[in-house]
Amino acid sequence: MKCFQSRLVKAAAKLLLCVLIALIPSQAFMYASAESSSAYDSFTHRFTSIKNSTPVTMRSVYSAEKVIDVRSLGLAEGIESIADIDCDSSGNLYILTSDGRLFAADRKYELIKEYPVVSAEGKETVIAGAQGILALSPDNIFIADTENQRVIEINGQGKIVKELLCPDSLLIPDDFEFSPVKIEKDSKGTLYVLCDGSYYGALLFNSNNEFKGFYGANTVRGSALTALSYLWDKLTRNDTKRAYSVKKLPFQFSDLYIDGEDFVYTCTGQTGSSAASGQIKKLSPSGTNILYRLNIDGTKTNAESFNFGETVTEKKNNKTVVQNFVSIQADERGYIYALDATYGIVYVYDTDCNLITAFGGGKGEGERLGVFSAASAMTYSSDRVFVADSLHNTVTVFELTDYGRTLLSAQQKTIAADYTAAEEEWTAVLEADSSNYLAMRGLAKAMYARGDYEEAMDMAEKAYDYVTYSQALDRIQSKFISENFLWIFLLIIVFATGITSFAVISGKRRFVLVKNEKLRVFFNAQIHPFDSFNSVKTKSNGSLVIAAVMTLLFYVTSVVSETFSNFRFTSFDPGTSNSLLQLVKSIGLVILFSLANWAVCVLIEGKGRLKDVFIVTSYATLPCVVYNLISTVLSHVIASPSSVIFSGLSTVAVILTGIVLTVGLIIVHEFSFPKFLGSMLLTVFAMLLIVFILFMIGMLLSQLWAFIVTVFMEAVYR
Repeated sequence: MKCFQSRLVKAAAKLLLCVLIALIPSQAFMYASAESSSAYDSFTHRFTSIKNSTPVTMRSVYSAEKVIDVRSLGLAEGIESIADIDCDSSGNLYILTSDGRLFAADRKYELIKEYPVVSAEGKETVIAGAQGILALSPDNIFIADTENQRVIEINGQGKIVKELLCPDSLLIPDDFEFSPVKIEKDSKGTLYVLCDGSYYGALLFNSNNEFKGFYGANTVRGSALTALSYLWDKLTRNDTKRAYSVKKLPFQFSDLYIDGEDFVYTCTGQTGSSAASGQIKKLSPSGTNILYRLNIDGTKTNAESFNFGETVTEKKNNKTVVQNFVSIQADERGYIYALDATYGIVYVYDTDCNLITAFGGGKGEGERLGVFSAASAMTYSSDRVFVADSLHNTVTVFELTDYGRTLLSAQQKTIAADYTAAEEEWTAVLEADSSNYLAMRGLAKAMYARGDYEEAMDMAEKAYDYVTYSQALDRIQSKFISENFLWIFLLIIVFATGITSFAVISGKRRFVLVKNEKLRVFFNAQIHPFDSFNSVKTKSNGSLVIAAVMTLLFYVTSVVSETFSNFRFTSFDPGTSNSLLQLVKSIGLVILFSLANWAVCVLIEGKGRLKDVFIVTSYATLPCVVYNLISTVLSHVIASPSSVIFSGLSTVAVILTGIVLTVGLIIVHEFSFPKFLGSMLLTVFAMLLIVFILFMIGMLLSQLWAFIVTVFMEAVYR
C-alpha cells in the first residue's frame, strides 16, 4: 500500500519540474539502452511506446556452430549455387544445387550419398534449374523441377516414381505456366505446389495426383482512395484508356511450410514497398490467415497489418532497400522462423507475433561465421537452423543455446498461461540478459498470479505490459478502498460540503477572489465569455502578458502531459520525441492561427485587432491546459487505459475551448455566426498557405546553402 501512495506523491512531484524539463530537448530523456544491433548480433525489438519499438541487442538464442561446404562433404569443386535445402524426419540434410545435383548428409554433417536422378526406365535425367526440394525420408523426396515444368518424386536410388505436370482443368487459366518452385505435403497426403509467377496461391494435388484447386492466395489491399479511383475509371474509361490500363495483382508466395497439425505457413517476398506488412501468414483449411498480433495494450489485430521486418529503412544507390522474406519454417513448439534474403536475417516469432530473436545478417559481406553474402534458403530440424548461402555455396548450422532453450520454454509456458511454472525460467533468462522484455513481461504475470501486485506493476511498467499493470493496479486500488472506505467516504462528504458552503456564502456576500480586473476577465471568460470578451473589446481589459503566459503554459503542460503521463496513456518515445515539435504544436499553432485569422478577417471587414485575436486564442487554451495537468495525474491512478474518464475530459476540454474561441472571435470581429463560420474556413486555408510558403522558403534556403557550400568547395580544391 505504501508503494501505491508513493506513486501519487511521485506523480505530483514530477509536475514541479515541468518548466525546466519542458525547455530541454528530448535527448536529455534518453535512457541507457543498447544501440541498434549490428548485422552480426542477435537482437530483438524493444517497445519504447505503444506505437514504436527499436532493435536492441540480446544474448544469442541460436549460435552459429558449423559451416558445411563441398570440402567438408568431401566433394570435388565445381557445383553451381545452392538452390534449396531441407531436412527429413531423421534430421538428415539435403542440398539441391541449381545444376540439378542432390546431396544428402547425416546429423554429423558427413556425406551420405549423391542422388543420381533417373527416369522410370532407368535413364539419366537432367533437372538443372530445379528450385525446390521436400525430403520426407531418404526414400521419399520431391523435387520442384522448375525448368522442366514438373514436380517429381524420387526414391532412395534417385528413380522417378511419380511425375506431376500442369493439370488439365478448367480452373487453370489459359496463360498459366506450371513452373513449380516450392513443395509441401500434409498428413493426409495432399501436395501443395507453389509456382513461379502464380498469384493464385498454391496448387493442391491429392494423394492420387488429382488437381483439387488453388489454395490461400494473397489479396490486393484496397483503400478509400483506390475505391474512388476505381469508380472514376469506370465512369471515364474509354477504349484508349482501357488499352493502357494496368491491373493490380496480388504478390505471390515465396515459400510455404506445413507443421505437424497441418497448419500452413506462408511468406511473401518483396512487395515493392518499404512499409510492408503481413509478410508471414498462418492459414486455416479454408485459406484464411488466422495469425494475430497480440498488442501490448491487450488488443488483437490481424497480422496482415503487422510488419514482420524492420520499420526503419535505409537507402542504397538512391533506392530504398526492401526486405525480402524467401523461406519459412515452424518448429515443434509453434515458433515461426522466417529468412530475409536482403539482410540475411532469420527472424523467430511466437504465435502472438512477438519477436523472440533475430540472428544472422551480413548483407553481402559473409566474411564471418554466422553471416551471409546471399542467404537463399532455410530449414529447421531438432533445435538446429540451417541457412544456405548461394554465393559461397555454404550451409551455416545454427544450434539452440542453453539460454535460448530456457527462453523458448518459458515463453511457451507463458503463452499457455502457465505463469507460475515459467517464473523460474524467466528469472534465469533475466539474470542472463537484464534487458529481455519478454522475461520482464513473463515475470510480471507470474508476480500477479501469486498476488505480488506492487512488484508486478513495477515489472510490467519496464516491459510495457499494459494488461498486467492495469490488472495489478486495479487489485491494489480495490484493496486500498476496502481498507480505507470510511475515511474516503468522510473526506468526500467534507469536501462536497465545503465546496457547496463556499459557493452559497460567496454568492450571498459577493466575495471577489481575484482583485485584478484583467485577471478576473481572463477567468470569467471560461464561464461568461460574452461579458468577458465584450469587456476586452470595449474596455481593453485583455492582457497580452496573461495571453503570453497562457500560451507558454499550453506548451509546458503539453510537454508535461506527453512526458510524465503513465506509459499506458502516452506515446512518448525517449528516442524520437522532441520538445521542439511540441513547441510548434502549441505556441506555433496559437501564433499561426492568430495571424491567419486576423489577416483573413481584415479582408472581410473584421473589426478585431491582431492583439485581440491573440488574446482570445490564448484565453481559449485554458481548458486544454487544465486537462493536460489533470490527465497527467489521473493517468497514474486510473486502472483501465480505455477508461471513459479520459475521453470524457478530453471532449469537455475541446468543447469548452471551441465555445470560448467562437464567442470571442464573434465579438471582437463583430461577425454574425454564418460569417464567423466562413471566416474559419478561410482561416484554415490561410494557415495551410502560410505553412506551404514557409516550407518552400526552407527548401530554397537549403538549396541555396548547398549551392554556396558546393561553390566554396570547388574554389578551395581548385
